[in-house]
Amino acid sequence: GQHLQDPGEDLLVRLHVDVGRASGVRPQDLVGAITNEAGVTGRAVGAIEISDRHSVVEVAEEVAVEVMGALRRALIRGNRPAVRRL
Repeated sequence: GQHLQDPGEDLLVRLHVDVGRASGVRPQDLVGAITNEAGVTGRAVGAIEISDRHSVVEVAEEVAVEVMGALRRALIRGNRPAVRRL
């Protein structure tokens, strides 16, 4: 099926975000920043891995540019993180 909302069909890209557990970041902080700022639903967000100093967030490729901009604008636990595609 070509239906874009089907997560099985979406191409996911991984974004490297420069905040992590050391800053108190939790998955819901990242999801909240993405959905609030980018205007996408949580369905566009895939797996989230949080390390001490950074996080990796999977998002649907068609919203990756919006999500990167949203994360750069968002304050996440008081940090405005750098974001790049992996």
